Amino acid sequence: MTFSVFTLTLHNRTLKLTREGFGFIVILFGVGLGAINTGNNLLYLVLAMCCSFIAVSGVLSEMSLKELSVQGVVPPYLYAQEPGSLTVKLSNHKKWAPSYSIRIKGAKSQQPFVLKPEPYFFSIPAGDTIEKPVLLTAQKRGHLKISSCRLATRFPFGFFHKTKTVPLQLETVVFPAIHPV
Repeated sequence: MTFSVFTLTLHNRTLKLTREGFGFIVILFGVGLGAINTGNNLLYLVLAMCCSFIAVSGVLSEMSLKELSVQGVVPPYLYAQEPGSLTVKLSNHKKWAPSYSIRIKGAKSQQPFVLKPEPYFFSIPAGDTIEKPVLLTAQKRGHLKISSCRLATRFPFGFFHKTKTVPLQLETVVFPAIHPV
């Protein structure tokens, strides 16, 4: 369950305020009101520091999601309701900056498949590719085509949950579910 006060969507990016971020902003307003009412210069410095945390959070999470690409290797066929192997490859194309705390999710809320566990990458060094095996379970039979996925991060402070949609080309055939006779 996710708690979201507001969601901002622009092009292929989504920004959601987390419960921790909402609490931080409430504290930020409290410190701001205290600074205005008392005229205490130290409170103005604390207010400026809190505002800079929000700005740094936005910049670092954007840098973490930039220049990443996802590829996958799926078997040529699967059976419905049965998990099959999927190898997810996350590549960082930046020359000097690593990416941190990236989770790969399905592109839509009503998707015809389930990834267990959701692939999580703690650190992707600059210019490197990391592979993770996951289980892909198709919900129904037929042709399964996955054309995009979402990269999500709460890096660095967890104030915001930022997602980016990236292309992913996976195709496989899903046979009917196997039932005991």
